This record gives sequence, C-alpha cells and structure tokens, in this order.
Amino acid sequence: MFIGLTTDYNTLLAQSPQIDSLKLALSKVKNDSVKCIILNQLVEACTTAEWRAFNHEIFAICETHLKSAKPGSKEFLYYRKLYAGSIANLGFEATEKNEGVETIKHYTASLKIYKELKDKKGTASSLNNIGLTYQKQGNIKLALVNYTESLKLLEEIGDTLGLAYCLNNLGYIYHGQSDYEKHLVIIIKVTYLI
Repeated sequence: MFIGLTTDYNTLLAQSPQIDSLKLALSKVKNDSVKCIILNQLVEACTTAEWRAFNHEIFAICETHLKSAKPGSKEFLYYRKLYAGSIANLGFEATEKNEGVETIKHYTASLKIYKELKDKKGTASSLNNIGLTYQKQGNIKLALVNYTESLKLLEEIGDTLGLAYCLNNLGYIYHGQSDYEKHLVIIIKVTYLI
C-alpha cells in the first residue's frame, strides 16, 4: 500500500529545483570554465549515477584544456586544479566499488597535483582520503602517517571542518585499538570544532 509513496533521499535531490536549474544552465552554457563550475555543483548535488557522469565530463574538459594551455598560465592552473578534484572524485568512485588499489592510485595522483599547485586544502583532503583508504584496508601505520600530515596542513590553514573530519577518522583508529582515552580526547576536540 505504501510502495508508491516511498522514495529515497537521492531521488528527491534529483528532482530539486536547484538541480533542474543547474542542468538547464549547463545545457545553455558554451564557455568551458563556466561549464566546469556548473558541473562541479552538480557533482556535489546529484545522485551517485549522475554525479559520476558529470565528473567524467569535467575530467574530459580539463584534459582537453591542459593539452593546449601554457604551463603556469591562469588557464593551466585553473584546469589543473579542477583536474585534481576530478581525479579525487574518481578515487571516491573507486572507493564505492571497493577497488582499493584504484582508490589509492587516484588519491595519490590528486595529491601530487595539489602539492605541485601548493594547494594545502586539496593536499590535506587527498592525504585524509588516502589515510581513510589505508585504514579500511587495515594498514593503520600508513593511515596514521597520512592523517598526521593532513592534520598539520588543516591546522595551518584553519580548516575546522576538515580538521573535524580527519580527527574523526583518527578517533576510529583509537577506538578500534581499544585506546579509549585517546578516542575520548579526539571526541572532545571534534566537539569543540563543530
């Protein structure tokens, strides 16, 4: 009786006026840099099936521009940063498919680009994602190395939300090791951040 009334949250999002407006704008825009801005917003807002397609479109646009842009130019730097983000999204996609090797490969590639661009926020995000992947694989030593490096950068740039996410991941390690004292310290730190 209630089958026709049930729906999931992602379906509701897919039918939102914001997403419909973004899709309409995307269909009309000709400029690739503006198109990438819209595509990025769609990646963040859409269902799993849709965001992957939008991310692959960003990836393709970036590859095209990076072939012809002069290294160091504004165009090159703009598309290089977008490219790093789309590669990180490929890492997330691989995570969803439980492809650990591919996940590390993509996150490491995005990390390399973010470091090259001296983008501390992107670097910290990639390190956190790599740490989380290693943690899921049971490689706690490498997870801790990546989390520690990520935390240092997040503190430098004052990214409290990023700090909360990274500390939360670190807290799971301490909890898994039955080190409840360190786990509690992490919980308290995260509570003060959010």
